[in-house]
Amino acid sequence: MLHPDQGSLVGFIPELTVQVMNEDQLPENRKEVDDQDPKLHYSEGWHHETDNKDFSNGTESWSSFNQVTDEEGKKHIEVTITFKGTGVEVRGVVDPSHGLYSVTLDGKEMAFEEGRGHDYEIEGDHYFSGYGDQRKLDQSLVNLQGLAKGYHQLRLHLDPALNDPHSSRAIQVDRFVLSGKDSQLLSQEELQQIIREGVEKIKATSLDRLKAALKPTVQGQLTDLTQLLDQERPDLVAAANQVEALETILEDAHNYEPLTQTRPDQGVRDLILEKPELLIEAEEIPFESQTRENKDLAKGESRILQAGKVGRRLKLIEVRQEEGKEIRTEVDAFVEVEAQDQITEVGTKEAEESPLIADMPTPTTPVTPSKVQPEVATLSQAEEKKERPVLLQPKTPEAVSVSTSDHPEKEVVESPSLQSEGKLPQTGTKEGGFFAWLGLLGLGFLGGGAKFARRKE
Repeated sequence: MLHPDQGSLVGFIPELTVQVMNEDQLPENRKEVDDQDPKLHYSEGWHHETDNKDFSNGTESWSSFNQVTDEEGKKHIEVTITFKGTGVEVRGVVDPSHGLYSVTLDGKEMAFEEGRGHDYEIEGDHYFSGYGDQRKLDQSLVNLQGLAKGYHQLRLHLDPALNDPHSSRAIQVDRFVLSGKDSQLLSQEELQQIIREGVEKIKATSLDRLKAALKPTVQGQLTDLTQLLDQERPDLVAAANQVEALETILEDAHNYEPLTQTRPDQGVRDLILEKPELLIEAEEIPFESQTRENKDLAKGESRILQAGKVGRRLKLIEVRQEEGKEIRTEVDAFVEVEAQDQITEVGTKEAEESPLIADMPTPTTPVTPSKVQPEVATLSQAEEKKERPVLLQPKTPEAVSVSTSDHPEKEVVESPSLQSEGKLPQTGTKEGGFFAWLGLLGLGFLGGGAKFARRKE
């Protein structure tokens, strides 16, 4: 015989006893889930074994207080399963080293009752437990049946309030069993998608022909759903059930007033039914700006740590025609995308003053302007040497004697001397000496020519 929570009915006939099972308990309506299904959610610190033939599918998952080093992590050793159905069972291991568990269903803590799994008694109180005198595999740790049809979430928690968190108390699961027709395991992402699609479907449905008695109920549920989704951390299971309840009402044709047709006096005319429209309008939610001071950033400088993002709010607008005029009524609204604040850092660091160092003038040696221009090598000379024209250094001044009839004394032609500036004279190149010799020879010819001219006179 099954437990009454499982909806068993027992009839007695003289020849035999017949057990009638609840439809949800039929084998075809039970679905097994492996402990390592990616749609299950485990907290940090769990170990997942994949090659143990003693367990279903060769896999099992376990954790313990001494395996989690973080003190905060010890408070949250748990596994969460989200599903659609009417029941769930957690099967795992009973062992002398295992601890007591707290069980939460749809956000509400469940008390242990006979038939709800494995328990341990302390001072007359019974608790969900994995503790046992002997190690046993494939035991029913938690078994909750006869739940309302819809979406549910079960959390199994190695509770530090019921165990010594400094001990080695552990938890070990092998598989999960869902019950109920069309039962299914869901991830958080799948649950969110169900809610989004349901909301869009509800908004696209006209409420105009809905029976008057149902309108307040539907409007109230729409308001509750909007408020639920507007919360910072909405209860997705409750939201999914709310969406499903509204869809059930709106999909039932019996919940609408029947269409009526009238025949005009002037022949048969097409019936024009002006139905109100349900529109979805989006509006932006501006982001806010925050400013933070940064003592390591130079004063006057700033940088953006987080760029602002505009949010979006969806409004449900009912549009209807009354006496040729369009009437728009906002039925509902909810935030689809939250705005993200822009965070900017502003520097407060003062610039450090560096000591001023006076510029000392660099001593220079005055240069007496030269009266004789330096000679420049000609292009033909450079070509003979296969080099670019170069500036030649001035020669050391030499005294040249020039005798004339009028002035028999010697006339000395001097070039500025570099020695007067306290510098060593430049040493000329061979070419420089050659040109100097040519210059002296030219002066000699000039002198000779002058004497020759005077004699002729």
